[in-house]
Amino acid sequence: MTEFVNAYIALELDPAITDQSVIDATLKRKQGEWSKQANTHPVPEVKRRAQQNLAHLDHYRQRLSDPKLRAQEADQAREHIRQTRESKRQNFELKIQMLSKGKVTDEAVRRLVKEFSRYFYTERDVREALKASTQASAGAPAEDEAETLEPSMMKTIRQNLDTLGIRTLYDFLGVKPGDSLPLIKTKSDDLYTLLKSAALNPENDTRRNLQGYCASILCHEDQRRRYDQSLVRERLEPLLKTMDDACSTGSLEIGHLLLLLKEGARLGLETRHIVSLARARAAKSRVPFNMDESFDFGRPVRCPCGHVNAALEERCAKCRQNLFNPCIKCSKAIAADSLTCSCGFSLQARYDELKAALDQGQEERFLALWDEAYRAHPAFHALAKARDEIPKRLLLRDLQAALESGKEEKFLALWQEQYRREAEFASLARVYDDLHRRKRDEQERREEKRRREEKLKNQFQRLKEALQANDPAAVIQWWDDSLPQALPEVQALLPQIREAHQPRDLEGVRAHHCGGYIQVIWPLSEAVKTYCLAWSEQGFVARPEEGSYRLLTRGEYENRGARIEPPPPGPCHITVFTGTAFMGRKLWSPGTGPGCRAVVESSRCRVQYTVKFKGLLKKDRAVLALKADQRVNRVPDLVLVAKPGKVMPVSPAGCLEVYRLSGLSLAPGAIHEQEIRLPGLHSPVTFRLFSTDPAVELVHPPEIIAL
Repeated sequence: MTEFVNAYIALELDPAITDQSVIDATLKRKQGEWSKQANTHPVPEVKRRAQQNLAHLDHYRQRLSDPKLRAQEADQAREHIRQTRESKRQNFELKIQMLSKGKVTDEAVRRLVKEFSRYFYTERDVREALKASTQASAGAPAEDEAETLEPSMMKTIRQNLDTLGIRTLYDFLGVKPGDSLPLIKTKSDDLYTLLKSAALNPENDTRRNLQGYCASILCHEDQRRRYDQSLVRERLEPLLKTMDDACSTGSLEIGHLLLLLKEGARLGLETRHIVSLARARAAKSRVPFNMDESFDFGRPVRCPCGHVNAALEERCAKCRQNLFNPCIKCSKAIAADSLTCSCGFSLQARYDELKAALDQGQEERFLALWDEAYRAHPAFHALAKARDEIPKRLLLRDLQAALESGKEEKFLALWQEQYRREAEFASLARVYDDLHRRKRDEQERREEKRRREEKLKNQFQRLKEALQANDPAAVIQWWDDSLPQALPEVQALLPQIREAHQPRDLEGVRAHHCGGYIQVIWPLSEAVKTYCLAWSEQGFVARPEEGSYRLLTRGEYENRGARIEPPPPGPCHITVFTGTAFMGRKLWSPGTGPGCRAVVESSRCRVQYTVKFKGLLKKDRAVLALKADQRVNRVPDLVLVAKPGKVMPVSPAGCLEVYRLSGLSLAPGAIHEQEIRLPGLHSPVTFRLFSTDPAVELVHPPEIIAL
């Protein structure tokens, strides 16, 4: 029964592809490739496989055209790929580890992809595996360059031995590698005699060929030695190829060497021999082999954390630190517990000096001996920690001494902020914060004083310029009451400055009677911040803040205006003084100019009124007529009420409010009429007008207003 190759595998097609157009295009392309290979390819195996695929082409097309069969084929392909990849996983991971130990080049990646592509490992698999590999370090030197047989001869011998299932020519003759030449020659002659009369067939022909190689190789000492070396090379071929892969990264690192030693141990090779081979491969490839030549790979390595690790380990099993580090002088890899290198560099004497200084409490000497380069050496890790603690202890001592001697500036200079959170510095941190705050406040006060003095000097200069220009507004703008105290030369200019501050009388003061109050209006000035509104019935006030007065700021006037309420009953003489402040004293204007005065002749307002009714059949409307004997800018609320009966109401209480009138402006002698709609009233009804402001005197009609 013919055994078919999986269709996806034969077509080199991804099992995830189900698009029939893609499958058909691949079948057509592969058919062309196989036809060409089946006729012209020089390799018999490739030619035979191409002929087989052409013979199975219809089978592949049938399997991939049916969705159900295609799904089965895809599952089988996936399983085949998985098993193939798994069978080469260990070798693949070893090659990845070797490649990741050094510099990864595109050429090295391409070679690895080419080697493992037949096992379904892609370039993406290689690059992701390299990215995931995180090992590193450095080292590798010299291979035995003994002569071997020609590779083509060894290949022919190996093919003939494999045909018969025999490992070596020694096994073919039935002798051991250590037997003498005479014995081997005798065995070879006996076999020659036996095969001379044997039947002619492929197997005997192979035996005759092998006997000829035995006679020409094993029976001669030099050729035998070369064959023995070829056998060694043949056994070492996987390891040597791995070494070449490691050298292709650009350097033979300690990680490479450790992996090679583990692989060599698995093959039964001695550590010394593997190191020698690695050194020779590195020299042949012209890559550095930076490993301490005196190191014994068979011994365990103690990590700085104290854990003793088994031989051939790259990292500590406990703390995962590197167990090999570069020499400070030559950069060759040396063990973490070693203080000497094959280059001649040694840290042992310096380590002993530092340890003695630390044990004897000679901290200053320890710091003098210490070099920061030692910190990179694992053997100095404990001393490095001690070195980091010494400055802290010395600082603590100096800070306490400065504090006890009262040297605050020295304390602030010595303080280091990184120690704030440590317990032994907690109390000193609070002291530092307090001293630093006081110093900062003092600096801010000095800076503020300097800025203030500079500002006052600038103001004084501007003030002198304003005085020279006879500009009172500018003098007021640049004046500051603190100038006389800060600058003594200001004293001589005080009379002129006071004269500039002396306010002038206002112009354009007006007053209007508004019924319940008198509204006083005047223009504002930027230089004036305070006003004094004074009034009297006898005449104008001579000085501010005498008699009846009211003090207003500029803002109060702008927000609420100026009123005299309640107004006096007789004529009201009004004066508005302007005021400014100068050196803690209030300066007022004279108040004698006509523009700052106003007179309201009478504060009481007489308003006459009449009510006339309208309507043909029913009096449902009325006209209220008002007449004032003087100007009223704003009439207070007037209320017209009605009371059943023929008796005139004496108050609005208990009466029906018919109409409310407010906010009118009345000119003297002019009549203002207001039409009113009357509600449904039943006669007889009596009407009367009332005012909510006692300053308005209503003059009632002589007759009772009745309906």
